Parts: sequence; C-alpha cells; structure tokens
Amino acid sequence: MPLRATLVLAIALLAGCGGGSTTPSAQKGRLHGTVMRGPTSPVCRPTSPCLEAASGARLVFKAYGGGTTSVVVAKDGSYSASLAPATYAVSVAQQPPVGRAIDPRLVEVTAGERGRVDFVIDTGIR
Repeated sequence: MPLRATLVLAIALLAGCGGGSTTPSAQKGRLHGTVMRGPTSPVCRPTSPCLEAASGARLVFKAYGGGTTSVVVAKDGSYSASLAPATYAVSVAQQPPVGRAIDPRLVEVTAGERGRVDFVIDTGIR
C-alpha cells in the first residue's frame, strides 16, 4: 500500500475514535444548594434563628441500582455534587451533633442539567 494511502487510512480511523458529542445518558448532572440543620434550640424566637449551616455534614447520594457518592458541606452550608443521571436516596452520614433525618430524602438528577436542592437536617431538638 503506498504511503499516502496508508496515511489517509490512518487519519480516517483516528477520526472515528473520539471527539464527537457525548450522548445525554453519559453526561452527568450537577446538584447544588444549601444544607441547614435545626432546630438549634427548643424555642425559636424572631431574634434568634432556629437554623444554622450544617458545615462539615456529609451528604450521601445513593443511586437506585447504582453507586454511592458523598460530599461534605462547606462552612457556609453550601454543597455541590456532580452525579450520573438517576434518582437518589439522600442521607446524612452519622456524625454526632449534625442529626440524621433529612428533607427531602429523594432527588432526581437529569443528564447535563444543573439543579438546586436545599436540604434541612432535623436535629431532633424539641
């Protein structure tokens, strides 16, 4: 095979090996928002907030029929997670003073989209 024909064939083969667009099912989605915990005292007053940032809490996202991803909440209560498209059960890794019950408990992640979901962790203080 002449050198020129070999080069053209090699370039054609390489062109089909990558690049191109990614199918939506392969794209991840992104969730972001805030995570608050509360109540922080048995009595809530207008001058004293009943919620505070859940800094250091670990959110656990478990996909139905899939893997698990976790993220740590920042000092200001914000979080951001890149997740494969799926429905996820959300929980809080057990860390004492953070609490365990979280709302909402289910989230839906769509391929290639960015969604905001704010969570509240119930401390159990009543």
